[in-house]
Amino acid sequence: MNARVGPGTSYFVIDALPYNARGIQVSYCTPTVTQQQFYGLTYQQQQRLNQYSAWCLVTWNGYQRGWVNRRFLAEDAY
Repeated sequence: MNARVGPGTSYFVIDALPYNARGIQVSYCTPTVTQQQFYGLTYQQQQRLNQYSAWCLVTWNGYQRGWVNRRFLAEDAY
């Protein structure tokens, strides 16, 4: 999984995390919308928001790695 300088594919790749890397810590994700805010949107607004990729700033093995697309992250079961 590529880690980038910023939240999007237009940013340079600065690191790569191995497939099935465990212990990834998420510092922050963007766009930031709370569940309450999301359910306050109209259906059309919710659909538009869902079209945008969410990016998360991650730390792995004690080092900040960069931004990764949230769709590649899953809750760790350990």
